[in-house]
Amino acid sequence: MKRILVTGASGLLGATVVKTLINSDYSVVAACRTLDSAPLVGDIQVITLDLLNEKDWASLPKNIDAVAHCAAYVPTRFNDAAMSDTLWRVNGLGTLKLLKWAKENGVAQFIYCSSHSIYRRPAPYPITEEHSVYPSGGTAYYAISKLAGEVFASCMRSDSFNVCSLRMPSLYGARMKKSGVLYHFVTQARAGKTIKIMSSLDSLFDFLYVQDAAYAIQLCLAKSPKQAYYNIGSGKAITLKELAEACWAIFAPHSPVSIFIEADETAPIYNVLDISRAQRELDYQPAFDIWTGLRDMKAHQEEKL
Repeated sequence: MKRILVTGASGLLGATVVKTLINSDYSVVAACRTLDSAPLVGDIQVITLDLLNEKDWASLPKNIDAVAHCAAYVPTRFNDAAMSDTLWRVNGLGTLKLLKWAKENGVAQFIYCSSHSIYRRPAPYPITEEHSVYPSGGTAYYAISKLAGEVFASCMRSDSFNVCSLRMPSLYGARMKKSGVLYHFVTQARAGKTIKIMSSLDSLFDFLYVQDAAYAIQLCLAKSPKQAYYNIGSGKAITLKELAEACWAIFAPHSPVSIFIEADETAPIYNVLDISRAQRELDYQPAFDIWTGLRDMKAHQEEKL
């Protein structure tokens, strides 16, 4: 039985990965920043791991077969330069340190959860892995730190140390942070408040349900990925108007739809990933579109009430 270290195990992605792996008969070590935030699922070993706390590194177990590195520092204000130091130390240097630890301790496989924000903008539709990486815009500080982690991961990759980066778009699920456009749309719909959209009507986006992201990680663990990085997206492009309509229909089905659109005349934005490489080489096939994903998210949220 493979023993997997999952970092960020109390977060949106990490907690889902832990549950997915347990259901697939993996042995899981869940690394969380604090023990009180640990996922309460199955028979797992839980340890504390703050990537900035030197004392926590001593608690890492030695007999690990693979690492799923889901931990990351996500700022509350993406355009705030004051966040860049913590972003660099956690997402950049923290990832490098974990990679070095894994290699030195004979870990055979390392999966790094990267971000689509590392791609150069404006981007084509859809974005393939061959498109150049060059973070810019409002998320540059975060994207640079994630790209640094990915560069470190690629440099550490070898025949005996299979390292793979998964580039993911915006994730959503029951544990998602209280920021981002999708959380805002859901909150507005539930409250019966008008959803305001200020964007080019032709802009296209990619929102990945967390269950599909966890499934992609499971697939990587079951294989030895040939490439150093893969796009992992929903496989479906969506406009913000379509997203708002889906949120309203699912979270406020008995209220009249209230959406205000102030069309932006600038060139449309394309944030949609081409997932054909992952489909071809990993057998990845997303199971959720925005409608089924939001319905499943709502069901999980209601279970906790």
